[in-house]
Amino acid sequence: MDASPISKSTPIRLFLNPNARDGAVDRLRDAARRALGDQAEVIETTSSDDTTHEIHRVCDEGGVVVAAGGDGTVHGVINALMTAASPAVLGLAPMGTSNNFCRDLGLPLEVDEALAVLRDGVPTPVDLIRITIDDRVRYCATVATAGNADRVIDALEDQDKQSWGAWCYLRAALPVMTDLQSYEVEVAVDGGPVEMLPLWNLIVANGRYAGGGLDVASRARLDDGLLDLVLIGEGEGIDLASLASGFLLGDYLEHERVTFRQAQRIDIRAPGGLCFIADGEPLEGQAFRFEALPGALQVLVPRYSFRPINDDADRR
Repeated sequence: MDASPISKSTPIRLFLNPNARDGAVDRLRDAARRALGDQAEVIETTSSDDTTHEIHRVCDEGGVVVAAGGDGTVHGVINALMTAASPAVLGLAPMGTSNNFCRDLGLPLEVDEALAVLRDGVPTPVDLIRITIDDRVRYCATVATAGNADRVIDALEDQDKQSWGAWCYLRAALPVMTDLQSYEVEVAVDGGPVEMLPLWNLIVANGRYAGGGLDVASRARLDDGLLDLVLIGEGEGIDLASLASGFLLGDYLEHERVTFRQAQRIDIRAPGGLCFIADGEPLEGQAFRFEALPGALQVLVPRYSFRPINDDADRR
């Protein structure tokens, strides 16, 4: 049976990044009033703890929680939802640089159109990644990358994002590509044997997109109960060139330097420490466990934009 849109009496509460630029709250409030009327309210918070407290309150009241921002905002909101006694339905209002989770869900990337989805869309179960870092737990909606990818993120400045938009990721990547570092990493998949590998990059994907909307895991789905693991081994300059061309052609997963696997659990250990960028947010540690959480969260999406897998014939 098809899911139905949320009730017109269900409260919709929009949460904006507390560090959003001047005027963002007023613009969001005006857009929400146009699309949703009195059903919607923008909740202003001053810290992550304050945001978590308010999200838990909305969950207790049976409302819809909307992450208004980019993937970093989504990351904070889903981590608050996953610690609630009964997580609310999640809605999205893309206001960030890349909005990768919205891309995967087939959501409009214009705020006014995305707010209309909150009114007319249907709750759909979506997978998440649970990441255990040493003794801490975080949840991730999109992609976690480590290796030289985190050096690109470190090179970004806030003014770059505002001036260059999604192109800022490519701009920051160019100097890193001329000085790639190798990382010694232990990897085990679904409880199998541990492999010690020298790597340029590691990608653990729930969805397809990372950075400025780059399709880094083209076979990933948000509803297959699996994680996509992409390991890029160290090599020579010519390997980098062929990898780049393969990426642009959409077939880099077949490159000889790339190991691609799918799994429900992935264990990664880096004796020298490692920084994963999950939903654009840094997670540092030595031992990481990634676990697929099938259907962990209900997300409002356009009725026909995100087709769940219904039978084995649809699975890869």
